[in-house]
Amino acid sequence: MRHNFLITMVLAVLVSLAAAAPYAASHWISLAQGPWAGQAVQHDGSVSSMHFDVRMPPPDWLALPPGALIAAASTTRFNNRPGIFGRVEFAVPMSLDALKLFFNQTLSRQGLAVHDEGLGVLDARAAAVLGVSGVMTAADQKTGRSVQIQFREEEGWFRKSRQVQLGWRLEPAPVQK
Repeated sequence: MRHNFLITMVLAVLVSLAAAAPYAASHWISLAQGPWAGQAVQHDGSVSSMHFDVRMPPPDWLALPPGALIAAASTTRFNNRPGIFGRVEFAVPMSLDALKLFFNQTLSRQGLAVHDEGLGVLDARAAAVLGVSGVMTAADQKTGRSVQIQFREEEGWFRKSRQVQLGWRLEPAPVQK
């Protein structure tokens, strides 16, 4: 039984690498690994609690594009600071322009101010080496929601897909006086 499972996983990873992208292989590996959690002690003695699960949905205000294959998802909470921080990494068969339009529309509808940051802090040469093709940010100061989205270059042999790294925060909004 275990032998069949291992063969199935190896085949799934190889097909994912050949047909889509490395993120698709990560999806299958993360599913096989299952959810897990951990704690980290920071230099000041505070503790952060992390939860990792590829099946964990993003917050309801953060939509993912259709066809997104999640490779990694996590949330982090700190004991000395309010709020929750999360990450979702996924592959999707969409062009950069279509992805930017999708996030601009969906985040704007949720009340976040969206900004296209170009390549962010990278120059063209560094972005090419790192495979970064764009960065967007969005925030709503009233609700404490913010997100940073990093788009990667397309990958894959038979079916092109683009990797997207999305970091989000939900922190208590400052008290208005």
